[in-house]
Amino acid sequence: MKVTLSKVYRTNKNKAGELLKTKDGRAYERISIKTQEHGDKWLSGFGGNWNDFWNEGDSVNINVETRGEYLNFSKVDPIEDLTARVLSLENQMKNLGKPGAATDSPDIQIDDSDIPY
Repeated sequence: MKVTLSKVYRTNKNKAGELLKTKDGRAYERISIKTQEHGDKWLSGFGGNWNDFWNEGDSVNINVETRGEYLNFSKVDPIEDLTARVLSLENQMKNLGKPGAATDSPDIQIDDSDIPY
């Protein structure tokens, strides 16, 4: 799901000021975001190198999952993302040249006298 970030909050400490640690003792970072698509609801997830660069106003692609009253987000599977992009390109190629098909390039008429050589 493509979302636009309106708030980004990162922390590696809990409410008591202690470092966040997994059950096996590894430190981690928690990231909470608000998006334009979800209004005032916070979405929670884990910090990582895939979201270190996020800032307010960025559009990002994430998976959103509802767990009870909470919303969690996670990284989109890169293979699923690539598959969707390839399917989109394949559909564009199938429609290329069909009457009424939308194209990004305008129809340009080139006159031989316009060519400088």
